[in-house]
Amino acid sequence: MRALETPHYSVVASLDGLRLEDQRLPAHMKLAPWFTVDADEARVAEVCADAVSDIEPFAITGEGEGHYSSLSWRRTRMVGERTLLSELHAQLVDRIEPLGAKFAFPEHAYEGYVPHISAPNLMKEGSRRWIKRGETVQVNELWIVKSYSSNLVLDKVGLETR
Repeated sequence: MRALETPHYSVVASLDGLRLEDQRLPAHMKLAPWFTVDADEARVAEVCADAVSDIEPFAITGEGEGHYSSLSWRRTRMVGERTLLSELHAQLVDRIEPLGAKFAFPEHAYEGYVPHISAPNLMKEGSRRWIKRGETVQVNELWIVKSYSSNLVLDKVGLETR
């Protein structure tokens, strides 16, 4: 039996969509950096769902390439729509913080938030590995992602945008 660990949560938009059997995130954009909280999973889901309840599906457009990530070697694609995404990010973080949120990378919150797509380490068959410069992709779902670092198994609760 493995020792209990503190789960880390994030809110992401995936370019491929997520499935419960996934063990790694496909190409995705984090709207809230990884965080831990004092609240239970149901409360985290409720607060995040409420924070995005009035969000309509939106489009993002690829811009320049960079390496903006907690893993400095990981390739990233900057995306436009910075005002919309920064407002959505702040809305989520403002709701998460009262739960006792501790961000794994606090420098990526609020003013440090830079909208970008992170490419996965491994590409699954049929997955979208990347967004090209000038390519526009529709975002129809947001997800709460829960991860335990030792086994990288992800539990997901879908948050459909309206």
